[in-house]
Amino acid sequence: MKLIVLSDIHQRHFKLSHLADVAKKEKPDAICIAGDLVYNKFIFNFKHFIDKTFYKYAEEIKKYCPYLFVIPGNDDNGEVHDYLLTTNGSDNLWYNVHDRVISALGLEFTGVPFVLDHPFGYKYWSVKETDEELRINPLQLSRPVTTKVGVDGYVNIENYAQFLTDRPSMETILKNLSTKVKDISKSVFLIHCPPWGCGLDITNHGDICGSKSIMRFILDKQPLITVHGHIHESPHYTGKWCCQVADTWSINAGQIENDLYYVNVEIEDGKVVGLKHSIYGEQKT
Repeated sequence: MKLIVLSDIHQRHFKLSHLADVAKKEKPDAICIAGDLVYNKFIFNFKHFIDKTFYKYAEEIKKYCPYLFVIPGNDDNGEVHDYLLTTNGSDNLWYNVHDRVISALGLEFTGVPFVLDHPFGYKYWSVKETDEELRINPLQLSRPVTTKVGVDGYVNIENYAQFLTDRPSMETILKNLSTKVKDISKSVFLIHCPPWGCGLDITNHGDICGSKSIMRFILDKQPLITVHGHIHESPHYTGKWCCQVADTWSINAGQIENDLYYVNVEIEDGKVVGLKHSIYGEQKT
């Protein structure tokens, strides 16, 4: 079985075109995109992108790959999530697996778009780490904002600490989602935020910004694969785009410049037996 995994397309038409070419060449069993399909600066015009561009390339991908799994990311919002659930066509061109489990290919696919706080002003999917730890970044590039259904434009978050306090934690979200999966050892989790401490979460300033709750989840539950993104530049600066945590392989392909960054994952007998990055080459398994 072959999977193609990646994240952070951000409305780049040429990257979707390249992905369709990859599907034609590689003929994978599934493609997984772990969030950030659109770009928050264009969030109020996302329907045109999904209806025209994403739909077009999803149709091309479907010719060569039976399953396209996606989740929103921190640059998307709830309306993007809802639209992805209702506009994929009669042929199931894609499956939005945020907070739901799709069984296919002998695996279970599910996903989490939530992230911890980052300096970016847009906070729609931001959550606290645990009930005891908010993890608010000391640097804030702009005033925290979100979006709301029926409101044209961004909405200021007047009390960001309270905004996070009122939300479930990353720890709780992962715990609740895991109960929906029948066999974690045969699951693929699309989690936009990377885990803490294995080199997939390093910014260009050297900051470590992954989630400790995600790492604890991986250590405790041991899904087959976790697919991440969010920190586009991390593989470029660390040289590390995958990490083995006991029986789990965690992957952040990255996504910068003009090339399409993705990872080809080979699975045999329920185990990952091959990993190859489109830019950085093979990883021994």
